[in-house]
Amino acid sequence: MTKDAGILITGATGLIGTRLRNHLFSEKMQYSILSRNSVKLECPVFQWNPEENAVPPNAFNNVHTIVNLAGTGIADKKWSEKRKKEILRSRVDGLDTLYNSLKSGDHSVKTLVSASAIGFYGNSGITGVDESRDAGNDFLGKICREWEEAAMRFEKLGIRVVILRIGFVLAKDGGALPVLKKQVGLFAGSAFGTGEQIISWIHIDDVCQLILQSIRDDKMNGVYNAVASFPVTNKEFIRSIAHTMHRPFWPIPVPAFMLRLILGEKADIVLFGQNVSNKKVLNTGYKFLHSDLKESLQTLM
Repeated sequence: MTKDAGILITGATGLIGTRLRNHLFSEKMQYSILSRNSVKLECPVFQWNPEENAVPPNAFNNVHTIVNLAGTGIADKKWSEKRKKEILRSRVDGLDTLYNSLKSGDHSVKTLVSASAIGFYGNSGITGVDESRDAGNDFLGKICREWEEAAMRFEKLGIRVVILRIGFVLAKDGGALPVLKKQVGLFAGSAFGTGEQIISWIHIDDVCQLILQSIRDDKMNGVYNAVASFPVTNKEFIRSIAHTMHRPFWPIPVPAFMLRLILGEKADIVLFGQNVSNKKVLNTGYKFLHSDLKESLQTLM
């Protein structure tokens, strides 16, 4: 691996970033990362400080694509007002810092691939939604809207922008799936709230391959829903986990009021649903590695 790299990643040590690095390494693609901390990895690491608008100038050497995955975990803590500000600033400040650095200096960056989330749509119920739908008025909807606006500014610099609204990520080593597996493993597998809210999910390897396609295909532009083709209800989702683990699924769901007592406003994550279309992604020619929920879960158990 040379010091210069074609792809620069933020958030590279998070759930998606770590897996993406594996995909890039296996395909012998050159990459480097921006990190808040001094870490030793398999690629060049540049330390940055988004709060102070600071990026090492040599971090952009020979970089043609920035993949932006930076952001404080949505589900890690309760949503106090302080925590909400941290969630927003961790997403917008990094993009602002990158934008200001590119605006004020010479660079070879042609593409920005930036993460967003289907939380953009708020609680859309069972009605199908596509990329033309407006943002929800809840906290996650507002966060995603500002996150995406910060990314779209890069078009002013002549940079192609691809935004992936990522669904419920299925991953073995992080995210919500291990938590749900633990719940089911303790013979406590049941739905949340009504159980009828729709989960639009995606396997982590498809997230990574969609990022790679976004880098390679210069016809891709704007917002794409990164979700598999067959969303399921919360009830079906938990039942599928239980079936895969050979554990019981209980028909009585966890009441919404209990979740709100425990989690506060953060309960929206499991009580809200989005029935999200991936037609725009399919129209790019992308072929999903994992479209069946049960098969996907089997690969992650």
